[in-house]
Amino acid sequence: MSQHDLVIDNAPGASVRADLNGALQALGSNSKGNARPATAYAGQTWLDDNTPSSSVWSLYLFDGSDDIKVGEFNTTTNNFMPFINGVSLASFLTAYVYPGAEATLPATATTNLGGAGSYLVAITGTTTITSLGSGANVASPLYFTRFTGALTLTHNATSLILIGGANITTAAGATATWLYLGSGNWRMLSYEPALSASKLLGVGSIGGKAAISLGTGLSMSGTTLNASASPASASATQPSPVTFSLTAGSFSDVTGLTGVALSPVDVAQKVLVTGALHVGSASNVYVRVQILRDATVVYSASQYIYNAAFAVSIPVSFTDAPATTSAVTYKAQISVSTGTSITTYLNRDNAGTAEAFTSTLNAVLVS
Repeated sequence: MSQHDLVIDNAPGASVRADLNGALQALGSNSKGNARPATAYAGQTWLDDNTPSSSVWSLYLFDGSDDIKVGEFNTTTNNFMPFINGVSLASFLTAYVYPGAEATLPATATTNLGGAGSYLVAITGTTTITSLGSGANVASPLYFTRFTGALTLTHNATSLILIGGANITTAAGATATWLYLGSGNWRMLSYEPALSASKLLGVGSIGGKAAISLGTGLSMSGTTLNASASPASASATQPSPVTFSLTAGSFSDVTGLTGVALSPVDVAQKVLVTGALHVGSASNVYVRVQILRDATVVYSASQYIYNAAFAVSIPVSFTDAPATTSAVTYKAQISVSTGTSITTYLNRDNAGTAEAFTSTLNAVLVS
């Protein structure tokens, strides 16, 4: 043990030298011992040489009242394992590199995701969900869910924060990603509606991939493209980076992703709209995307950019029912959740190091 109060007492020369040597040894050994030094200072680090074992030591930072674990030294393997929010980095990453086998959890008013035993959860049933419970851990806060049926997720501005700020009705196959905020509060990070067979028809160009060519009379799983409408499909592509200055609540047209026009042949005909927008920002912020049919918002989605060094993809996939035989035009708009004059990018990250993206918007007439 090499611990000291780091105060040199007034004493004869030999005693001062011994006191000074003890203080230096404590500093040199990071105050190693089997307990926090009796006299500790806010900001001081110390090394517990018996936790969790005599060969695996724990490094702590004392904040004035509590010890915050920084990591563990394994003196046998000569390795260091960092800790994040009290959990080893290996354990923290395990949930996201391999979230485990999918667990099944029945939908209830309080569907306790943290009690599912996995970070990958299939939610069954149709009961309305108002809470995801408080059984999760903020040290490993991400959960991935799949819904097996139609149920309502009830938006709450504190405890169940949903994309778009409104209730969401799921369908079998829909998926969502959740962030646990602690104290029973959750934020939805992404939501992907279910893809029906008709939505798989003519997915078109997403993320720069070549578009599927759809001929007249093409049918799949009983869903037939209308052969007489002109055109039966339309698309827009933006292959280059674009910079926006965005303010919360104000949407801007996405350059290159406007003017996607087609004409249904009867009022019952639907339009499959697909695409993907690749966005980055100079700030950590929710980037919001909405799709308009003429002047009507028919779809919205958002993704959180949690690190300005990254770009994220916001997928678009839905079936619209314009209920008209007149020409309709689709376009994409973009905004942010908070702030003013937020620098935001299409097809690149904040640093400009990732610009190999192509954003698209496609519309296809389906019966």
